[in-house]
Amino acid sequence: MDRDQPFTKYLHDAHKRVEVPLHSHTNGQLNYIDKGTMHLVSPEAHWVVPWQRIVWIPPDQPHSVACEMLSGSWKAMIPRYYAQFLPKEISVLRTSPLLHAALEALPVNGKTLPPARLEPLIEIIKQELMDAENEGFGVTFPKSDQLRRVTDILLKQPEDTRTIDAWAKIAGMSRRSFTRHFLAETGRSFGEWKRDVVLGKALGLLAEGRSVAEIADQLGYAYPSAFIAAFRRKYGASPLRFKK
Repeated sequence: MDRDQPFTKYLHDAHKRVEVPLHSHTNGQLNYIDKGTMHLVSPEAHWVVPWQRIVWIPPDQPHSVACEMLSGSWKAMIPRYYAQFLPKEISVLRTSPLLHAALEALPVNGKTLPPARLEPLIEIIKQELMDAENEGFGVTFPKSDQLRRVTDILLKQPEDTRTIDAWAKIAGMSRRSFTRHFLAETGRSFGEWKRDVVLGKALGLLAEGRSVAEIADQLGYAYPSAFIAAFRRKYGASPLRFKK
């Protein structure tokens, strides 16, 4: 049962690692990350959420959370009535200046605002969330146990450099069957899926303050320039520009 007051921000402890096992909320939930990263897992997918993003979690959506190096981050419950206007699935949303300002004006840690001040903020937040761009940052889990054996390993060790034939063997499939079933079950080729997991790991390493050269080496790129190019193709900016 949700005990938090709706449309009120509850601050996370700065620099504290937070782990919450699988659970769900009666109401919807917003999470904002100013600094650090959030790992969010549902039965269907896994997200690595970078800093300065809003995470929308619909009512009754099972999920687990692990956060590291948080600073200036918070959560807020959104009543079911308003949740009906928002995405039906977990979404990582880009914040507009107007949305950011409205969220900044919400009361904090159980404090309240007069209805005349709170209600206009709620309407702005609802409309801005409806219009916000879903940036993704997630990978879909395959449904079969054979393929989950592979993805479970890669989510723990994204830098694993085994060949596609070796992964197919782990799944107990031929290379052709492995690639065909992986695409059918996740909507991505195996190479694309693995690249997204590797670059998700890069987000966490950037948040820790690692250098581009260190990250490239840890994730198995031959040269930092190759890592920078892959990162830019995925996120639309170089690692250093994205971090700013």
